[in-house]
Amino acid sequence: MNIWPNPALDYFTINGADDFTQIQLIDVNGKLVRQMKKLAGNRYTTHGLGKGMYFVRLQSSNSTVSIKLMIE
Repeated sequence: MNIWPNPALDYFTINGADDFTQIQLIDVNGKLVRQMKKLAGNRYTTHGLGKGMYFVRLQSSNSTVSIKLMIE
């Protein structure tokens, strides 16, 4: 599972996240900054997010995975 482009500018795409139903963006302080539902194509906008490091938390009914994402 990976995120590209990383670092991201306008959007990011999650590859290999077919089993996940919920996507959350968490800042480096652990604050939830955005919660999203799964979209067709797994492409998500970064509009409105500040530059910096985030964690993309992917959740399904039985597992959770976090991946680092840098936004430029």
